[in-house]
Amino acid sequence: MSEPELPHRKDIDGLRGVAIGAVVLFHLFPSALPGGFVGVDIFFVISGFLITRQILQALGKEQFTFADFYARRARRLLPALLVVLLAASVAGFDVLLRGEWEQLARHMLGGLTWTTNFILVGEGGYFDRPAHFKPLHHLWSLGVEEQFYLVWPALLWWTRKWSTRSRLAALVALGVGSFACNLSLTLERPSAAFYLPVGRLWQFALGGLAAAVPAPRRFSAALGLAGAVLVGGGVAFASAVGYPGMMAVLPTAGALALIAAGPTAGVNRALAGRPLVALGLVSYPLYLWHWPVEVFARLTSGPVYWGIDDSPALSGSLSLAVLAVSLFLSALTVRFVERPVRFERRVSVRVLVAASVVLGCGAGAAWAGWVGPRSDAGPLERLEAARARTWKPRQLDEHQWNGLRFWSNAGADAAVLFAGDSNMAQYAPGLEARLARGEARSFALLTSGGCAPFVAIDVPGCPAFFEGVRTFSARPTVDTVVLAANWALYFDNPRFSVGGHQLSVGEPRTEAALRAFEGWLREVRKTRRVVLVLNIPTSPALDPARRSWLRGVTIDPAPLPRAGLEAALGPVAGRLREIARAAGVEVIDPFELLCDAQQCPLFTSEGLPIYRDASHVTTAWAERHFSAFDALITEAPR
Repeated sequence: MSEPELPHRKDIDGLRGVAIGAVVLFHLFPSALPGGFVGVDIFFVISGFLITRQILQALGKEQFTFADFYARRARRLLPALLVVLLAASVAGFDVLLRGEWEQLARHMLGGLTWTTNFILVGEGGYFDRPAHFKPLHHLWSLGVEEQFYLVWPALLWWTRKWSTRSRLAALVALGVGSFACNLSLTLERPSAAFYLPVGRLWQFALGGLAAAVPAPRRFSAALGLAGAVLVGGGVAFASAVGYPGMMAVLPTAGALALIAAGPTAGVNRALAGRPLVALGLVSYPLYLWHWPVEVFARLTSGPVYWGIDDSPALSGSLSLAVLAVSLFLSALTVRFVERPVRFERRVSVRVLVAASVVLGCGAGAAWAGWVGPRSDAGPLERLEAARARTWKPRQLDEHQWNGLRFWSNAGADAAVLFAGDSNMAQYAPGLEARLARGEARSFALLTSGGCAPFVAIDVPGCPAFFEGVRTFSARPTVDTVVLAANWALYFDNPRFSVGGHQLSVGEPRTEAALRAFEGWLREVRKTRRVVLVLNIPTSPALDPARRSWLRGVTIDPAPLPRAGLEAALGPVAGRLREIARAAGVEVIDPFELLCDAQQCPLFTSEGLPIYRDASHVTTAWAERHFSAFDALITEAPR
């Protein structure tokens, strides 16, 4: 399975150019190229091809060593990465708030240890809005790639004396197993399917098979044309919903076909043109630079990002400026970092590793809180302290019931059940404040972040939580059931699905789930008081961290118009009101507490933030000002 030395393939450089162009344009102009994120899938196939070809050639000549392989990888990956991480830490020190700074440090450690993808699995999905404020979020793909480098070379070396057929069978089996994991995880844990290597290895494996089994030249033209169509289809039609899943086959198979077509295919001769090749040659530093530049532009753009809409897109002019800066920094990195270190070898691998360790120690110190950002000593310090304060129960005790954790002053024999996601949990300080004054009946707080109380969504732990809410509400001591959530979060969000299908108001499967929810409320309402608590206002513009102009210089306290915030939540709120009317249950609208008739303030009269982030109130505000539940916990239903 070894092959002779092959000339450098400019068409693959051009394919890299296509991939990086798609990714960058998707990030900067998402509406113009909605499927551009598949460029990362193309990179995975290219990497699998090039690495497999390199290893097979070395094994064929009996010259392969793991030390040499990883030294090459270090020279290829570390120089530009270390520069970008250092720049991100400097910018982060000047721009980020304490919580963001510590998250950056954690992601830096992930980048240096190639584990960012594992860290991000627990922080949400690739397409979630918070990802647009994480300067090193894009390092997830480097983690996947490096994890491939840990497995694939060992596998090729281990099977080096096998027959060609046996080795191919092993590689194919590994790829098929990975693809099956991809399909399964996409249905059950979309975030894990996107980030974890087990669901991505098949893409590298296909590239490796292209290196191990060259396609017959008579098929070159057809393969090239098919590859262009498939890649184009992936870029044009790939959707965040259910990705990677089956949709990832388009860009993956397209990249495979283009690579297998060889440099003489007509399409590949176009890929080998100077513009795409030039872009491909800076693809790695451009990938590293463009995302932190964009995120820091977003964080410091002030009024540019103060809209009601939660779209993460920058203005057109700012996006063009980010693109220009990213290209400029990438060119500098190639000229003054990559060439001297990688090609001229002016810096040894030991020095690169030592620099990584030093930078990692600094990141560890920041993550541990020993080194703080500039905002710790600026006007944002008081604001950040209010945002960072979390509720710590003092009057309520923790209990376990049917495998679920809840808080209560009466165990499982509570009279009032408060159930929901983190939007219910945010009210706990207010409930406990009433309890401390002796004004509360017995109650239980049953919550689970990211779990809807109206349907069993496809998130680990959420079906059990949903069933727990229904079962607990049927306990004989319970006379009042209160349900609260960030309801809008679960609709039109690729992170959440039911039976593999995304929730959307009006969609038949969603409507069936909502009708079932209405039926359950009717049953509970026959013997108990039931209250639905609608959404609080939600928008990135509510987050006080987003109201800082040039981070730490000026804070904009201007309230937001109520009409715009209500309109953004209108379809879901309207549907919930319909369900409440039909089921005969009460409705509490937090807008009535948080806003006046015209606008929604962001700060209290004392100057403290009302909102902890884009979709939660602060602990202090809940303690002092939240009164919507007073009647529910002080008076038994009549």
